[in-house]
Amino acid sequence: MLGKAKGSAEGSRINQGFGIQHMKSCATRRYPERGLTCLEVEMKVLKSQECTAEQSTSITKEEINSLRLKIEELEAERSKLEEENRSLEMKLEKLTLQGDYDPSKTKVLHFSMNPASLAKQQRKEEQQQLQEECERLRELVRVLEGGGSIHGNLEGVGSFQSPQEIAELKKQVESAELKNQRLKEVFQTKIQEFRKVCYTLTGYQIDITTENQYRLTSIYAEHQGDCLLFKVGLHTPCCSCFSGSAVSSMTVYLFFFSDLTGISLPPAI
Repeated sequence: MLGKAKGSAEGSRINQGFGIQHMKSCATRRYPERGLTCLEVEMKVLKSQECTAEQSTSITKEEINSLRLKIEELEAERSKLEEENRSLEMKLEKLTLQGDYDPSKTKVLHFSMNPASLAKQQRKEEQQQLQEECERLRELVRVLEGGGSIHGNLEGVGSFQSPQEIAELKKQVESAELKNQRLKEVFQTKIQEFRKVCYTLTGYQIDITTENQYRLTSIYAEHQGDCLLFKVGLHTPCCSCFSGSAVSSMTVYLFFFSDLTGISLPPAI
């Protein structure tokens, strides 16, 4: 572009030179005086055109430099966009390999009875059941901590379980209560048997009258009221002078031997 501008400027100058000389020769041959005047006018016009051409040439150089800078900027921007394009293509390829797709171009159909959906629904139901079970157990713990009865509060927590589960829990509670009742009966029978054996072997029977108070009765007592009473922690004014285990030992033995003289011992076996 710069070469073309220079060539056009030089060509215009050469043409102007030939035109001036031709006009001079013609004017001097035909009209000497008028030709000189016209030549002077033409010379001024040509000089003004020459100045305009030089100015346009300088302006063209500035435009060329500006266009070069703009081209360099566009080249740099193009390189940057190409790099971003390559990066995006790599990401798109990676997402495509991972199973990603463009919803605007691809439509995916999900079967309602596919294994993934069934497993997801089953896990959701199990999670909900576990949450309900946790709430039920928390309610039972709260009832037990408050001293309430499980059997009387099963209906209160029935909203967390199905009727079948409530019936099963009631059966379990009834079975546990029946086992406890049987154990109490067995313990009572064994205790009575143990007391009877001790009464037969030793000749003495021990009964609990009140809290921390025991009654010792001999099988050979003349009257039903002939007995010894023992109380845990019983102290006398004499024993108040002592401390420790000696107090309890002295209290028991002194009280025992002071009243034992009125009771007949059983015969030796």
